[in-house]
Amino acid sequence: MEENTKKSGHGVAITLKKNIALHTFKKKELKGYALQLLLSFKGKYIIQLITIYNPPQTTENASIRMKLKNWLIETLNEGKSKNWHTIMGGDWNITLHPEFDRKTTQETTNASTNKRKPRSSILNHVKYMDYIDAYEITNNNKEKTEEKNLTCIKTNEHYTAMSRIDAFWVDKEVAEKIIKFKTLDTTNQFLTDHKMVTIKIDPSEWTDRKYILWVKNANQRKKKLWDTKNTEQTQ
Repeated sequence: MEENTKKSGHGVAITLKKNIALHTFKKKELKGYALQLLLSFKGKYIIQLITIYNPPQTTENASIRMKLKNWLIETLNEGKSKNWHTIMGGDWNITLHPEFDRKTTQETTNASTNKRKPRSSILNHVKYMDYIDAYEITNNNKEKTEEKNLTCIKTNEHYTAMSRIDAFWVDKEVAEKIIKFKTLDTTNQFLTDHKMVTIKIDPSEWTDRKYILWVKNANQRKKKLWDTKNTEQTQ
């Protein structure tokens, strides 16, 4: 889909703290729908950060949804072949388990509504490739999603519908490093019907403080111009 035909109101971005951004060495994107950053730590750990916007399941979005699915599968396959660690998150606009991750105030129609919801092809692939939903790691084995962790809230005069369509997925190695999961209700702070999902990861195995310090010091050094004609070999 061309940039000028994409509807406004969505996009993707990744924001990093300066000391983490220093490790970024490559970017790849599907404009408006997916973004990948590659970060290198200690010369041997490669972390790929991926953010996704999967548009709603409509006929007009069928082409871009297929393009996004293929982009993501290709990106994840490359990461697996090169032993990259993966953290991906975003608005998936669908859930793997509607019976657990959707709720509506119209309880009498809730079951039938959930049955009609098709399972997401893109998330099926993510799950099949052994990536793990960060919420499922930290929800204390509760089968049904707690209401506070339903991330999207849509309300009209007849009913309120809630769903957990915003999520982080990680590989098994990263899953072991997750120490905190939280859903923050930011709907009153921003013009959105989505809550913010956060995870906290212990990065101690990856981080290299000496390298970060060296880069900072290098940027602060005064640049010198050398007169090569009048410079002795000892200089």
